[in-house]
Amino acid sequence: MRRWCALALAAVVAAMLAVVLFIWTGMDMVRPSATISIDGREQKAETGTFCWTGLVKGMCSDAFGHVTPRSPLTVKLRGGPLKATLTFSKTPTSVLLRAFPVASEDELQVGGGGVRVWRDPPGDSQSHDLLPIRQQEVELALQPGLYVVNVFTRWGRGDISYGFLLEVAEA
Repeated sequence: MRRWCALALAAVVAAMLAVVLFIWTGMDMVRPSATISIDGREQKAETGTFCWTGLVKGMCSDAFGHVTPRSPLTVKLRGGPLKATLTFSKTPTSVLLRAFPVASEDELQVGGGGVRVWRDPPGDSQSHDLLPIRQQEVELALQPGLYVVNVFTRWGRGDISYGFLLEVAEA
């Protein structure tokens, strides 16, 4: 009986230490990732504005523009809309995708490392309310040029704005 009690107590202490370590290291603050794939080529999103809640703490960060990877994903226009696959590492509760053309004068001279930051340029953008699922295909009717694809998502623990940079070229 004493041996069983000692084992049960050791298991409870080990579980409590694991929870404390999980919270202390910030593992509960890891946000889901997003990727876009077109014609077998893939780009991992950069995170812009977000608010995220962990078990005992939360964090918000406001970007003053649309954050994208530094290098664009170059894709060829083959007549008709581009078929892009949007994939999240977890399932969101809502998804809104916006694609809009950008030019060099729309780039803000901030950020660093491997990111670029873009202002919202005047003019047209495409908006798509997407299904809240982990992976789906979306058709983007884009002309040749440089585009920011901004994906705003909501999750049970917060919201995240993801950014992609696409360069559409003639076939």
